[in-house]
Amino acid sequence: MYDDERLEELRKRAAAIAEPIWETLLRDIVRRVRGAGGITSTAEYQIYRAEQLGFAEKAIKAALAEQLKISDAAIDMLFEELRDETVRFEENAELRQLVEAYGAVSKKAAAADYEGLWAPGPDGKLYTVKEAYGKIMDFAWMQTATGTYDFQTAVREATKKLLERGLRVIPGKDGRSYRLEYAVRSYITNRMGEMFNAVNQMNYDAIGADGWEISAHPAPAPDHAPYQGRQYSKEEYDRINNSLARKFGWWNCRHLVYPVRLGVSPRAYSDEQLQKYLDDNEKGVWYNGQHYTLSEARDRKRQLESLISQTKYDILAAEGDDQLLKERQIRLQNQRREYERFCRETGQEPENWRTMVATFGRSEASKAAWAARMLGLRGRASGKTGGADTDGAPMRAGHVDFSNREQVSSTLAKWRQDLEPLGHEEDVSITTDGTIWHTVGGKRRVHPENIQLQQGVSLQGSYSYHNHPPKETYCSFSADDVDFFFRYGVQYQQASDDIYEYTMERTPDTVAPEDAAAEFDRIYASEACARAFEDENWDIDENGYDLVLQQLAELYNFKYERRRKG
Repeated sequence: MYDDERLEELRKRAAAIAEPIWETLLRDIVRRVRGAGGITSTAEYQIYRAEQLGFAEKAIKAALAEQLKISDAAIDMLFEELRDETVRFEENAELRQLVEAYGAVSKKAAAADYEGLWAPGPDGKLYTVKEAYGKIMDFAWMQTATGTYDFQTAVREATKKLLERGLRVIPGKDGRSYRLEYAVRSYITNRMGEMFNAVNQMNYDAIGADGWEISAHPAPAPDHAPYQGRQYSKEEYDRINNSLARKFGWWNCRHLVYPVRLGVSPRAYSDEQLQKYLDDNEKGVWYNGQHYTLSEARDRKRQLESLISQTKYDILAAEGDDQLLKERQIRLQNQRREYERFCRETGQEPENWRTMVATFGRSEASKAAWAARMLGLRGRASGKTGGADTDGAPMRAGHVDFSNREQVSSTLAKWRQDLEPLGHEEDVSITTDGTIWHTVGGKRRVHPENIQLQQGVSLQGSYSYHNHPPKETYCSFSADDVDFFFRYGVQYQQASDDIYEYTMERTPDTVAPEDAAAEFDRIYASEACARAFEDENWDIDENGYDLVLQQLAELYNFKYERRRKG
C-alpha cells in the first residue's frame, strides 16, 4: 500500500507544476510597465501601449504553450510513479486503466486552468491577463505623468495587488477565485486522492472487506485527530467523512485509508499509541515564550513558508529598483533565518520545496542566496538537510592544559581529522578550564552554545572547531557562526569543508557589534549581492560569505583567514 512518505514525495512533484507560468508572466508584466518610464507624451504612450499589449498577448500564448508541455511531462512522470507503485496486482488491467485515466483528466484540467487565467489590476478587481497588463501600465504611466509618484513608486503601486493576489483561476460557478499554483496543485492532488480511494475500493471488494481503517501519525490536525488509527464500518466511515469539511485523503491531509475485515484485521495502532499521539500533540512545544500544539507549530511553519514564497515573488518584481531589491533580499534572508530557527527549536524538519518558486534559479540565487529547480532542488542551496538536526547535548571528551596553546592547537587538529569527513556537523570546543566538549549536530547545524546554556560552563575565551559537510557549506563561516563567536566571547574559531579551511580570532582591539547576524545579512545583501549583479562569473555561493567575513573583520578588528586546501 502507498505510504505517507511516498505520497508526500508526489505532493512535492505536484507543487512544482503550476508556478513557472506565474513567474514568467510576472516578469513580463513588470518589464513592460517599466518600459513606459521615459515616455512623457500621451500620443507616444498610446503607441507604446498598443505595441506592448500586442507583444504581451504573444508572450502569454508562448509562455502557456511552453508551460503546458512542461506540465504534461510532469504529470506523466507523476502518474507513471503511481502506475508503478499504487497498482497492487501487476496483471490487473482495470487498475492500470484507472490510473492512466486520472492522469489524462489531470492534464486536461491543468490546461483548462492555464487558458482561463485572471489577474488583479491596481484597483484589486480581476481582469483577463491582457486587460490587467493594460490597467497596470495605464495606472503607472498616469501616476507618473501627473507627478503623483516617481516612476519606481508608481510601478510598485501598480503591481501591488498582482503581487498580493497572484494569477488567479475561477474554477466554479460561485465566482470565487484561487491562486493559479494553489488551484492546479489542489486539483492534481485531489485527483490523486480520488484515485487512491478508487483503488482502495477495488481492493475492498477483492478481499471481501466490510470496513475501513484510518492511518495515524503524530501532530494530527484537530478535525481529523479523533478518528485516526481506528477501524469503522463502511456506514460509520461514510458518515464521518461526509461530515468533515476536509475529507480524509484530500489536500493537506496526510491520512490514508485501508480496507479491513472487521474483527479479523488487526489494528495497526493500539489505544495507548493513539493516546500518546494526542498527549504529545497537546504537550506541544514552546517558541519565543509562546506555546504551540504540534499541529499549531506545523501550521505556523506553513505560514512562514508562504511568507518566504511571497518574498521571492517580490524580489522578482523589484528588478530595476536597486534599493527596493536590497530591502527585499534582506527580508528574505531574515525570513529564512527565522524559518530555520523555528524549525530547529520546535523539532520540525525544514521543507524548502514548499517555498520553491520555479525558475527562481541561479541568477536569483546569486543575488538572494537561493536556488531552485523545476521538479527538484539543487545542492545545498535547496535546503535539503537530509533530516532534522540531532542537536545532541555537549559531552565531556577529555582535558588539556589550557595554558599550553600548542597542546590546545594539536588537540583541535586531531579532532578535525576525525570530524572533517563526516556528512553532518560536529563541534569540539575547549573551555578555559581545559575541558574538551564534543557536540553532535545535524546536516547544517551544530549547537556548541549548549555548553553554556545546558552545562553552565562559560565559553568566554574558548577555542573551537566544527566541520561543514561537503555540499552543505557556503565556503566560509555563516551568520550563525559569527553570532556564536561574538555572543559567547569565543577567542578562536576554526571550521573547514572539502575546499577551504577558515579561522576567526580575537585581538586586543576586537569590538562586538550589537547584532552580528543582522550586520552579516546587511553586508551580504548590499555588497555580495551587488557584486553578483555586476559580475555573472563571480560565484556568490563560493565567495559571498567570504566577502562578508572580510568586511566584518575590518569593521570589528578581528583576524579572519580563508585558505584553500592543497
